Amino acid sequence: MKCFITFIVLFFSISSQAEKKSFLINKEIFKTMPFITHTSSQPFGSYLAMNIHFSSVKAVFNQLDSFLKKNDQQTLNKKKARTEAHITVITPPEFDFILKKYVTIDEINEVAQKFMIQNSKFDIVCLGEGFFQNKNMKMKTYYLVVFSEDLLKVRKKIQQLFINRGGERKAFDPERFHPHITIGYTHKDLHLGPHKVKKNSETCKFDLILQPKG
Repeated sequence: MKCFITFIVLFFSISSQAEKKSFLINKEIFKTMPFITHTSSQPFGSYLAMNIHFSSVKAVFNQLDSFLKKNDQQTLNKKKARTEAHITVITPPEFDFILKKYVTIDEINEVAQKFMIQNSKFDIVCLGEGFFQNKNMKMKTYYLVVFSEDLLKVRKKIQQLFINRGGERKAFDPERFHPHITIGYTHKDLHLGPHKVKKNSETCKFDLILQPKG
């Protein structure tokens, strides 16, 4: 009886893995790109990001959009589709509400460039799905969940500068970090604060298969 149960569990495990949709992503996504600053006097206009090879991300957008049309009768929002790709390292709220009092965005950019943010290594974990129910409408957002010790180190360097300037250590936690690359969304991008969407491995929806250039 025990062997039979084990066989059933194993069978359904293998079956579910076989049925899980996978998308192709070009290895050029790891290509080193120029650093881009994100600085603005407007609220939520300043943040730190690692610039990512866009065409690799756009290819995933196209595959996902086609899949959603056929399987979920949904499409990604093309009017607000991204024209660039990045991994946010310091979010606009982190800068505006915490760091700004002690550290300027220019100083944050200097730290990032000093520690070669654009050479940061990162791993792609999966393609994640986040959702938020708004009255009768279910909004979804899709993103590549990534992991990067290098980007975490940049956040720790910025925390140290923040502390040296008089900021409280507990006010900015470098470990509270969910790095991701936004692919697209059905209505608008969803975030941790207002929508409770945590873009980490707990939200993995699809697998990714790395393909060589070309």
